Amino acid sequence: MKNIKLFFRAFQSFWSIGKLYWWDSPEKWRAIGSLILLLCFLSLDSIIGVNQLKQQGELISALVKLDGERFWQSAFFYIGASILLAITVATWQYLEDKIRLYSREWLTKFYLDKYLQNNCFYQVNTLSQGIDNPDQRIAEDIRVFCHRSVSLFRQFTLAIFNLVAFGILLWEKSILLVLILVIYSFGGMLITIIGFGRILIPIKKEQLKREANFRFSLVRIRENAESIAFYNGANREFIYIKQVFAPVLSIYNKLITWERNLDIFQNIYGYITWMLPTLAIGPRILAGGQESQG
Repeated sequence: MKNIKLFFRAFQSFWSIGKLYWWDSPEKWRAIGSLILLLCFLSLDSIIGVNQLKQQGELISALVKLDGERFWQSAFFYIGASILLAITVATWQYLEDKIRLYSREWLTKFYLDKYLQNNCFYQVNTLSQGIDNPDQRIAEDIRVFCHRSVSLFRQFTLAIFNLVAFGILLWEKSILLVLILVIYSFGGMLITIIGFGRILIPIKKEQLKREANFRFSLVRIRENAESIAFYNGANREFIYIKQVFAPVLSIYNKLITWERNLDIFQNIYGYITWMLPTLAIGPRILAGGQESQG
């Protein structure tokens, strides 16, 4: 229950920023239209992928049965599907980049406007201790937010489309197999989001904070270069920079360790996926073969 609450808090934090552009901004209709267009191309990606899989099966069957006409027909359709898929993937990747560009442009201008209004920049930097490195957050965090939010949307949506498209294809073969794959997919998603997400999200948040502190310390040296040189403070600044940089390396080491653990889980999960159809259908096929032999 604690993990689920953490996930919903993270989603609420995400939406509190995302809704400024996607729901409240004057550009929301262009944003929504771009998302709908992206959804169309993602669904087309899944449909073409299913047809490619069918043609692969046709090619193998044609070779086994030495059916030349069937082989060349399947090869023609497979090549055509591959060309169409390449264009589709390039198009939705282009749309992704455009959405990132538009959302970053609007959000950056929005927060810059708030930051510079009524001397807010002065109050934040001198009177308030609640917000660290606001300039770094506007420049870097918004970029990361826009990039990753669109990527997550695409990954989640494409996974759902693929699940539905391939589920329809497999439904004709085995209803049990489809149910197993659905349960298996949602189980993996929950483990990834709730299990690894609750660990990786705070680590990533802390990493961004420490990286911002490190960049700010370097900017401070540039802005005070004359004073540092006049008072021979280079060695003292070097010691300070090393102290700031050490936590950056520490949190990055922790991050790559947990990302390795996530990669191991995802790789094992992916490898086992290819065995599920065999394990679900194999016993019935073997049972039928044994009956025919008997």
